Amino acid sequence: MTDTMQSHYGREGIVERLLEDLAEAGVDTDRLGVDDLGTFDEFHVGRREASERLLPLLGVEADHMILDVGSGIGGPARFLADRTGAHVTGIDLTPEFVDAATELTRRVGLSDRVSFRLASGTDIPFEDDRFDAATLMHVGMNIEDKPTLLAEMARVTRPDGTVLVYDLMRVGEGDLVHPMPWASNPAFSFVDRPAVYEAAAQAAGLAVIERLDFGDLARAFFDTPKDTPPSGPAGGGDPRRADRFRNARSAVHAGIITPIALVLKKS
Repeated sequence: MTDTMQSHYGREGIVERLLEDLAEAGVDTDRLGVDDLGTFDEFHVGRREASERLLPLLGVEADHMILDVGSGIGGPARFLADRTGAHVTGIDLTPEFVDAATELTRRVGLSDRVSFRLASGTDIPFEDDRFDAATLMHVGMNIEDKPTLLAEMARVTRPDGTVLVYDLMRVGEGDLVHPMPWASNPAFSFVDRPAVYEAAAQAAGLAVIERLDFGDLARAFFDTPKDTPPSGPAGGGDPRRADRFRNARSAVHAGIITPIALVLKKS
């Protein structure tokens, strides 16, 4: 599974392509800031607008420690650190993402508060009760073992800490047509219903505080023309990204999937 995931997401030249896109958009790439990257480095549905909505749900403060599971090229991690003053650690299975995230973080001057390492969300390499909060944004669709995923996130979160999940979840009937942004084929696509996440969370000692449906944001997001479809940080290196965007849009409009945010609290 790890090899398959890396082959789906991993591509060389991520930073170079991103800098080219930024330059074409008129951004001074020699003086990058977190907000310059916002449209380009967040690949969950709603991008920066979703992150702005999710931020208050975490309840983090300056100098808190946050874990971002499946951190990609680091957009959400940098956003959280920039807005809150927290220290953020991202983990991801794709080496190219970890390298790109580290380089982009250096370019925006946040290396003292944001770091990344190669690791799996089902085997998190940190001690118990280390983080004040943990986030998972559009990652669970690639992970079949939700109980282990939530148990690991709960384990490394301190008592009374928050675990925030923001994933595309199944809310209706019907088959998903692939490729999707998170999977080229059904073999490593594990879209589950909210109840599956909630059962796994409760078994891990996490109380379900709130469930929020971001369907309005998703429909607006997919219906607004974009120059860069949200097919992940592979960007222009992915020849099927238009297909991925179209299939995800159709599934959202058909009511099969929608982005759901779960606010979980460790007792």
